[in-house]
Amino acid sequence: MAMHPKMRALRLWLAWLWLADAVLEAMPGVWSKAFYGHLPHTLMPSMLTETLESSHGVFRVAVAMMQSLWNRAPYAANGSLVCVELLLALSLGFSTSCRLTRTTLWVSFVLSVAIWVFGEGGGGLLSLQGTTYYAAFPGGAPFYAILSYLLLSKKPVAMLQQGVAWLLIAYFGSMAVLQMLPGTGYWTVVGQQNIYGNTVYSSLPTILSNPIAAYGEWAGLHPVFANVLLILLLLLAGGCVLYRRRIFSFYIFAAILLWTWWFAFAFGGIFTGLSTDVGTPPLLFILGLFIWRGELLKSEHHSAQSTKAKG
Repeated sequence: MAMHPKMRALRLWLAWLWLADAVLEAMPGVWSKAFYGHLPHTLMPSMLTETLESSHGVFRVAVAMMQSLWNRAPYAANGSLVCVELLLALSLGFSTSCRLTRTTLWVSFVLSVAIWVFGEGGGGLLSLQGTTYYAAFPGGAPFYAILSYLLLSKKPVAMLQQGVAWLLIAYFGSMAVLQMLPGTGYWTVVGQQNIYGNTVYSSLPTILSNPIAAYGEWAGLHPVFANVLLILLLLLAGGCVLYRRRIFSFYIFAAILLWTWWFAFAFGGIFTGLSTDVGTPPLLFILGLFIWRGELLKSEHHSAQSTKAKG
């Protein structure tokens, strides 16, 4: 049976994501034992150490186990992950076997969950501090799992689109609420500097880092107003999903994701050579494409019919 165009596009997007992850994971800096080990941050950023320090409960135990494994055999562990991610990308991109594709998607789903638990520490799920969109909560891996699930599901595409739409609305709404909470710290100068201060020094080209530095300085001087703007952006993104039948709402949604990917995420740190994924905004954009295109086509068809009727 022929694959629905929406699902075929989603499958290719997931293939590209795994390929991008494999390329980032294969960067020279990521192979170092120190990248995953116990070193002062002034010497070299340690991904798993930082995750361990921000994790709680069972997630902290899981990250500690992963760090121990990686410290013992960093080349074998990282090489294995690169190979698996590359195989996932190739299989999703070129496989014509239905059975192989479904097996690949199950591997993609399980690997995404494993990365979320052992590599991302649950994305800060058990911690109030950092549980906001601008702190990359809940991590990128859950969205890989969602994409894999969508492709595995045998439900009608329209039903899946509706489910994803409500998921995005709930996500942006809850992130706006968390951004409002005093406990997250974003109403303060330090909280705002934690968003923009880290991105300025993420090896971005000057043309990209200077605007972040200028805006970060302004946000530090006006933290309350700056945080109100961040909250409004989240509410606006959710509102765009809710009213996705209008084509301009997609452009606003995409612009919000692009701005946050640039200013808050520094493009996922891909310019540092130490990043292992592209960040959350591109994943949300792909989910947006999945739910929007059909709605836009319906809207355009309705407009054409209306024009024809008037004529």
